[in-house]
Amino acid sequence: MANGYMPRKDAEALSWFKAFSLGLAERAGVYPVSPGEIAAIGQAVERFAAAFAVAWNGSTRTTVAVTLKDEARRVAEDMCRPIYARIRLDKSVDDADKLAIGVRPMKASYGRLTAPDTVPLLSQGALTWSAYEIAYRTQHGVTGRAKPVGAAQLQVFRAVGETPARSVEQAAYFRSVSRSPMRVEYTSADNGKVATYFARWVTRRGEVGPWSAPLSVQAVSSGVILSDGLREAA
Repeated sequence: MANGYMPRKDAEALSWFKAFSLGLAERAGVYPVSPGEIAAIGQAVERFAAAFAVAWNGSTRTTVAVTLKDEARRVAEDMCRPIYARIRLDKSVDDADKLAIGVRPMKASYGRLTAPDTVPLLSQGALTWSAYEIAYRTQHGVTGRAKPVGAAQLQVFRAVGETPARSVEQAAYFRSVSRSPMRVEYTSADNGKVATYFARWVTRRGEVGPWSAPLSVQAVSSGVILSDGLREAA
């Protein structure tokens, strides 16, 4: 890690993640974080802890285990980073409360970044029998790939079920991407399941914009069926 606040070593990073996650859960009303975000962070930290335990144990440590541990840590970092930045920039949160969960307070001379005010537009990209792509563009874009000024990434949440999700509260963090389209692989185990995506722009300091409209995707043996009406893809 080179971000200056998450420790580089896995064991120390895990301790930081746990303290951050537990602090948010125990004092949810103090920080500008939703219950869904707190739950998603907790799940990501638990997955990293489990993967770390396997990779750390000499009897179970394999190349695959280390790869899974590294991926679990990346997801935990991606989940915590924008929340950390949001709390750090929020002047309504006391410095003592920030320090209690490992957040370094901002200096008085620092300014607050403005979050993008545009809504990401999600659409179908290319598809194959084992994967599909979700393309995105800014609300006011022309080429379809430009992000709005100030946005570093697209933060994506996903809900998987028998029917399309209609609210982002039903979804959990999926991944953050900086290039369109986003490739999503699926297997026969996903056949018939509906994945609904919600997305929003996020700045380098964690400021977020408004949520996109949902885009629902159903994987089927012959391809995918997409969008609000789950129309068949060409």
